[in-house]
Amino acid sequence: MKKLLIMRHAKTESAEIFRSDFVRNLTPNGVSQALKQGKFLSLLSFEPQKILVSPSNRTIQTLENLLPETQWENSIVEVKDNLYHCNVSNLLKIINTADDEISNFMLIGHNFGMLELVQHFSNEYIEKFSTGSMAMFEFDVANWSEVEPENANQIYLKTPLDD
Repeated sequence: MKKLLIMRHAKTESAEIFRSDFVRNLTPNGVSQALKQGKFLSLLSFEPQKILVSPSNRTIQTLENLLPETQWENSIVEVKDNLYHCNVSNLLKIINTADDEISNFMLIGHNFGMLELVQHFSNEYIEKFSTGSMAMFEFDVANWSEVEPENANQIYLKTPLDD
């Protein structure tokens, strides 16, 4: 059994014409979103063995605000350059080549790749994957290379606005 947690970074500053998108930071609302999602995750019996995060400020800050709430102590965090604005095809390659010793896996990235990945595994049309949203899928497979929409079971789709 494999579990995959997909998260879009929390709310960020507006893009500025002369400032790099890469260095945008979380807003106070974004920090609140990450804290709220971390509290939700702390209630679950899920701890990712591996967390891959995009190298942008906003994705790293999302993780930094989420982790203290979860109390995950054994997760290995890896910053992956190729997660920055990664498309669904490349996200699937990352998932399909994950170490099969890992049962619980988490990705923190950007739209539209994260939305497309959730849509790919979901049995329903997902119109929006707003900032700070998370989706968890369970796959009845032994290897990450076997992960496909046909064996995906959506456990939840949660925005920071959900109670």
